[in-house]
Amino acid sequence: DSLLQEMTESTPIVSMVSDTADTTPLAGLFSKSVRKPLPVYDYAAVPDRVGGDATAQAGGEDVDIDEDEGPEDPMKEKKEVQKHDRMAQVKHEDSKPRQINPETEARTVFVGNLPSSIKKQMLKSLFSQAGKVESVRFRCAARPDLKTTKKVAVIKQKFHEERNNISAYVRMATVEEAETACSINNTQVEGLTIRVDMALKGKSHDNKKAVFLGNLDFKTQEEDIRKLFSKCGEVENVRLVRDAATGIGKGFGYVNFVSEDSVGLAIRLNNQEVCTRKVRVTRAVRKAKPGKVIVADSSNRKERREGKFKAAGGPNKNKAGPSSKNKAVRPNKKRFDRSQSFKKGKKGDQPEGKSFQGLSSTSDKKPKRSFNKTLQRNKIIAKKLAG
Repeated sequence: DSLLQEMTESTPIVSMVSDTADTTPLAGLFSKSVRKPLPVYDYAAVPDRVGGDATAQAGGEDVDIDEDEGPEDPMKEKKEVQKHDRMAQVKHEDSKPRQINPETEARTVFVGNLPSSIKKQMLKSLFSQAGKVESVRFRCAARPDLKTTKKVAVIKQKFHEERNNISAYVRMATVEEAETACSINNTQVEGLTIRVDMALKGKSHDNKKAVFLGNLDFKTQEEDIRKLFSKCGEVENVRLVRDAATGIGKGFGYVNFVSEDSVGLAIRLNNQEVCTRKVRVTRAVRKAKPGKVIVADSSNRKERREGKFKAAGGPNKNKAGPSSKNKAVRPNKKRFDRSQSFKKGKKGDQPEGKSFQGLSSTSDKKPKRSFNKTLQRNKIIAKKLAG
């Protein structure tokens, strides 16, 4: 202690840690403090991730980031969301516009009421009898839930439990081969009667040979309808309208017959039960959609009028003369004069003095007979069926 006290008195402690060299004997016991220079970083070489100013970051200043600014490519972000969001995938599939190529669609046939378990190879072998098959596309699949796309449902073979059929489009090499493939209509495939029709002619049907079905159960299948109406005649096809998103029926449909006489018999099956529901059966009528006008075919209407006029025994145009002209004009004149005289006589029959008393209650008037075209048509059909 005495030695340390003598050293502190003679040489202060500050001099021991000073930068200058000390000559004291204990100077080697203490390390000199040397401050290292700060490293210099080149912030310009660092990539700008947030779009701020590199010099501002180097200086430690706060950089304002615009949160409202969207990504550079919104389509890329939309595709990234669709990869992970299943509902977005279903919405994109339903809203995707359909692209139609008239050249390829002209040689494509629509195949309906196919079993859900059918494979492409089996369908190709079936239609290869008519010609070369270029491609097969499955459509109208009933997805098991609203989070599964139709494409995934077809690949994994997972469909709705209330549907056992699916539709497809088969593209042939030529138009002639596609028309030949339509002869496969009403063929049995795994217990189901398939419907084959041209893809572009799917909405054009003869309403005279068809009936409309209403009040159907949503679970009703084509085979249930065919079993009921096959008693009326040969059924060409059965069309049940289904929802495009879910693939479940909407509760109505159509039955097309080969013969027009089968329609009258089918109407008699009104209120028959199919899948525990009474079916409403009426004639198929073409109704105009909102904003559209149905243009009637003037040529067909003119032919009908001429045919009815000839059947009624109208005047022959080849024998035109003064006598035929007079015969054609006289009945109209007589009918006009007779009606005018009848009206005048009816007014004069009433007495002038008793006009204020109103109509007499003792006058016996014959009740007017109403004429109903539907009743008359049904009577004619009933006579034909009875004969």
